[in-house]
Amino acid sequence: PNNFVLNRLLMYSYLQSEDYTNGLAAGDKFFSLPKGDSEYIVQDYMTYGELLSKNNQLEKALTQYDLAIKLDPSKSSVYKEIAVAMADGGQYENAVKYYKQYTENAEPDVLEAMDFFNMGRYAYIAGTALQKDTTNVEAAAKSKEFLMEADKAFGVVSERISDSYMGYFWSARTNAAMDLE
Repeated sequence: PNNFVLNRLLMYSYLQSEDYTNGLAAGDKFFSLPKGDSEYIVQDYMTYGELLSKNNQLEKALTQYDLAIKLDPSKSSVYKEIAVAMADGGQYENAVKYYKQYTENAEPDVLEAMDFFNMGRYAYIAGTALQKDTTNVEAAAKSKEFLMEADKAFGVVSERISDSYMGYFWSARTNAAMDLE
């Protein structure tokens, strides 16, 4: 019951079977066990972070994701996984932050137009959500930053898939959001 590796596998299994409540308990136990000669790996933090995220503990999940990045910052796919998890949790500002890090750190041949589309969509959602607070000057400035980031990402989509309407359409939608009049 206290085997380090078997508890790791149990945590992974609960996540794969979408039993997030038991998975979180298994993750709590796994990280409380003495490691012995074993070491934590990136996937441990990512799995635990996803379990925390699925249990609506996004701040704790973010801490786990940051630990995964610190363990191996060269693994750019981690940023994308974190961005998707943040977006699934409704934290679009954080999703944009991590997707941007992914696009900056990934090898150019790995990046797809869909990566830029998703980053743009998350930035668009974050930007338009901030527009709802009409009394806050900082929110308005941040909104414009997110919308400009979205427009830039949709521009890349238009370049990479010039015969698709998606980049152009979302770029137009973003520019309309920037100019509400």
